[in-house]
Amino acid sequence: LNTYLRNGIKLTAGAVVIDVGANIGLFAHHVLNTYPESRVIALEPATPLFRALSKNLSSFGTRAEILPFGCGDANRDNVQFCYYPLVPGMSSFFPNSKKDFGLFKSIVHNALIKPLENISDDENLVNDSAFAGKSMRCSVRRLDSIISDYNINSIDLLKIDVQHGEDRVLSGISDRNWARIKQVVLEVQDGDGAIETIEAFLMKKSFKVHEQQILEIHRNTDVYFIYATRNLAS
Repeated sequence: LNTYLRNGIKLTAGAVVIDVGANIGLFAHHVLNTYPESRVIALEPATPLFRALSKNLSSFGTRAEILPFGCGDANRDNVQFCYYPLVPGMSSFFPNSKKDFGLFKSIVHNALIKPLENISDDENLVNDSAFAGKSMRCSVRRLDSIISDYNINSIDLLKIDVQHGEDRVLSGISDRNWARIKQVVLEVQDGDGAIETIEAFLMKKSFKVHEQQILEIHRNTDVYFIYATRNLAS
């Protein structure tokens, strides 16, 4: 969980966090449990994950607002979403099963003491059958709509972990609402130059940015985290 709270990203009591791609709510739970009077708006489009998220945050009452949406550059309903029941954290509006399988295999490889190449086929449970996706229809909202509908005046942290499409999430925020956002952290895959594009975008919004690869998880992959904080000198 401290993956998101490093490189200058800080929260205090009463913090307001928007969690896009909240999954089952581990980060949201950490924020609500750690920072008194904090508020989290948690968004998760996949129905099975949304149910788990709702259950996991239920004890926090109105401090947790749990929304069954993805985020993008336009408000849309009935959008196709690929849900991987065996690896739900890899689910996406923009699936690439071959690439996603390669990434997942690398993540598991990094976590194991015994390398995958030394594991027999009978032992190896990391195979492409895990990426038999289930198609579902979900709703997508611009963050502008969420900020307006839920009367969010100030955002201490915007956290985005959506498995592709990060640029579309960012494009769903108007300049007026960018002024409300103090910090941003994103997980990004850089195969198509996404890091350079997103960092340039954030710098134009008067953020200073830092990128880091979490080696114990993402060594030998193209996954990095981007941390953005306000440049007080600007």
